[in-house]
Amino acid sequence: IVLDGMVEIFILDTSGKIVIFARLNRGRYFGEQALLPNGNTKRNSYARADVKTRLIRIDRSFFEIILNRDHKLLEALKKIGESQAIEINKIKAN
Repeated sequence: IVLDGMVEIFILDTSGKIVIFARLNRGRYFGEQALLPNGNTKRNSYARADVKTRLIRIDRSFFEIILNRDHKLLEALKKIGESQAIEINKIKAN
């Protein structure tokens, strides 16, 4: 979770060029897809900060507790991941 600053989420296209996927500021989050049960642990994007940035890291075990208690959140995050994968594949195909 971004506390202060900004994080760019990017991918590399087929020629190795950086393509910015998202710019995340205060309150936004990233990396949650890698923490989902049975999720894809393969990295599908990268993160970088070009300005001073503070983040909160949520431990996997705590995240799993939250997801076990909130199945609607789990399903919502799965849908977000599916749409992100589609968008990333479109960018990589171009």
